[in-house]
Amino acid sequence: PSGLLVFRGATLVRLNDSGTVRWSKNYSVYNLSDPSKSTTFTGAAQLSDGGFAVSGIARYRRVFLCRLTKDGEVVWANQYPLEDYNDPRIFALPGGGLLLGGTTPNPTAYQTGPYKFKLLWLNDSGRVTRQLVYGDATATASSYAQMYTMTMTPTGPVLCQMRYSYNGCGGTVVIKLDNAGDPQWATWAGSTGNGAVDLWGVDAAADGSLLLVGATTEFSEHDVKGYDGLVEK
Repeated sequence: PSGLLVFRGATLVRLNDSGTVRWSKNYSVYNLSDPSKSTTFTGAAQLSDGGFAVSGIARYRRVFLCRLTKDGEVVWANQYPLEDYNDPRIFALPGGGLLLGGTTPNPTAYQTGPYKFKLLWLNDSGRVTRQLVYGDATATASSYAQMYTMTMTPTGPVLCQMRYSYNGCGGTVVIKLDNAGDPQWATWAGSTGNGAVDLWGVDAAADGSLLLVGATTEFSEHDVKGYDGLVEK
C-alpha cells in the first residue's frame, strides 16, 4: 500500500505518493455536543489491504480505535480502557492483528494513583486477545509509569516510560520487549541529578540501535532557561 495518511484533530487526509489529496474526511467517532470531548486522532497504521487502523481520543480522554477502508469508510470503532496521558500508539503486527499502547486509567481522583504502561493485542476485529501492563519496578517505586511513546522493531516493541523515582529526579526508562511482550532489557535514559529527561520520540535503525528524541534540563536550570533539546543514540 502507498500514500500517506495525515491527521489533525478529527480530520483525516489521504495523500497520493505525489502529495496530491486522494480524499479528506471529518469524523466524529462519538457524537458528542461538547467540543472538549470531540474526536482527536493520534496515530495510524496502514494495513495490508490498503486500509488503516487509526487510534485517537474522545469522551474524557478515553482511547478508541477506528478501522477504515482504503477509501476512508468506517468498518468499526471500539473504545478501550486506556487513558490519553500521552497520545496512544497503534501498530500493525507482521503476523496479523494490531498492537495498541497507552496508559492505564487513573484509579483515584486528582491523578494520585499508580499509572502503568499498557499494551493490548487485538485481532482484526479490534477485540482484545491479550494484554500486559508495565509498572514502575524501580526502588523506591513511584506512581509515575505513564507512556511517553513507543515504536516497533522486527524483534519486538520498545517502550519509553515516564519515571520519577530515581534519586528523586524525573526521567525515562527505555524498555525493549520481545515479540511476546516479555522484557529483554531496560535502561535509564533520565537524569542522574536534579534535572529531567522526557523522551517523546523513538525510532529504530536497521542495525537494531535506537534514536531517542526529547527534552532535558540536565544542562541548564529550566526555571530560568527552559528545556534543551535532546538526541540520544
